[in-house]
Amino acid sequence: MKIASSSVRSLLVASAVLIAGCGNEKTTALDITLDVTGALDQVRIDTVSLEGNPISLTGEQTLFPTPARMLHDGDVVTLWFRDSEDKKKIIVTATGQLCGRDASFQAATPERTLAKAQTVKTTLMLANNGIACAGTGMGGMGGGGGAAGTGGAAGTGGAAGTGGGSAGGAGSTGGGAAGTTGAAGGGGTTGTAGRGGTTGSAGTTGTGGRGGTTGSAGTTGAAGRGGTTGTAGTTGTAGRGGTTGTAGTTGTAGRGGTTGTAGRGGTTGTGGTPACGTTPADAAAQPLGTQFPIPTACGYPGTPQSIQYVWTTNGVAYALASAAAFGNSTNCGRCVDLVRTQSGSQPKHLIVTIVGGCTDPVCVANPNLPRFQIGPGAYGMLATANEPSLPSPQDPNETLRYSFVECPVPTGAAGTPESIRASVTYVNGAPASILFVGQRFGIMSASFENPTVGQRMPLARDNANVWLPPSGTTLGSGSPTFHLTDTNNREISFPFAVTTAPAFTSTGVQFLPCNVP
Repeated sequence: MKIASSSVRSLLVASAVLIAGCGNEKTTALDITLDVTGALDQVRIDTVSLEGNPISLTGEQTLFPTPARMLHDGDVVTLWFRDSEDKKKIIVTATGQLCGRDASFQAATPERTLAKAQTVKTTLMLANNGIACAGTGMGGMGGGGGAAGTGGAAGTGGAAGTGGGSAGGAGSTGGGAAGTTGAAGGGGTTGTAGRGGTTGSAGTTGTGGRGGTTGSAGTTGAAGRGGTTGTAGTTGTAGRGGTTGTAGTTGTAGRGGTTGTAGRGGTTGTGGTPACGTTPADAAAQPLGTQFPIPTACGYPGTPQSIQYVWTTNGVAYALASAAAFGNSTNCGRCVDLVRTQSGSQPKHLIVTIVGGCTDPVCVANPNLPRFQIGPGAYGMLATANEPSLPSPQDPNETLRYSFVECPVPTGAAGTPESIRASVTYVNGAPASILFVGQRFGIMSASFENPTVGQRMPLARDNANVWLPPSGTTLGSGSPTFHLTDTNNREISFPFAVTTAPAFTSTGVQFLPCNVP
């Protein structure tokens, strides 16, 4: 298989071989058209699954485009396959990135069937979940701190390093003392980023050296790199501290040293809790339509009046979501905060759980608009009976915004949070797949350890929110250990009896709350 990324506007990258031994065949292909919401500058191919069997991407290029540039609606990633893969079902998962960081939740393409010597088309929806570019290092962009609390504003290292001053230092080999106006002196008064010799002295206006072991920082140097015991410059910006370097007085977002507490902290740096939610964005809502199967598209049992294992308002507050918010089942079980703001009124909030996809014509007509069909017992919490949709066209200043948030998991009879429930599906008596519901956050990935195989194996989620083992395998027997990773990249593990547990049995575990680091 080969992959390339292109756009109707410009070529993004050249072809890059992902799987060895594919030859030069470029007749059987899958075109993935990107549907992008928010700022994303790269897409990372996470998995390619044929007939439920993930293909190894180890050692292959999976980030596109290279170098990064802003993605747009209509950009296309093309995967080429051997003609022998004809009629095989394929699912691709990917994650959007911004400035080198994951900036979207993992999304999956709808299942498609490859056709020999033809190009099959599919779509992939990626939406920025509130990530913005942040400084990452040595220069003025700032430190590696981020929303996840790994960093703060200023690291241990200051703007100028120990010997790296504003001015240039000793020669390119780091030796000797700099001349008064030489191009390679030690950290001078106004030079930029010098590299000094071991004990070199800074030139007055030298350019381009780096301070040595005992060099001293320049007064207004920018972006030096601290030595072993260096002291940062007074107004330097974004230096990288040494082992015991001291931050600059007004330095911004350095990368901390051993005991740094901000920037990207050192050994004893201070972390923080995860973001746990996404930036609010425009949405639309309406009452529940006539197309409402039970169980729901996400596998939840119940009735239109109340869905089981939904913790929002005892199962009453639930919603079906359009493609932009449903994400081909990747957002099943996630909670959404809907906020209606009307002229002259206080905002109204309603938290609902996504239990399926909205297939009514109004949802399909504009798949790029996040639209929610709200259950009959909860729609009245935002609207009146005579309002067929939100925001109301009667108020031009009215808005409806949505964001993914932590689900309000209640406390059970045992005094512990209600746990995630699991339900196994059997084929010819063997445990073939598993469904999880009632989680605090969305499930980003899953895997299990099959006792009969003795190794950790990935699970792939299909469009019905069911997790499948690799093709040709089952979930085994007894009580395999399952691993679930939530949208905050935190993992829980638990054994589960796949051969004896009734439907929707408690797993005994739940994802950590947002306020627990």
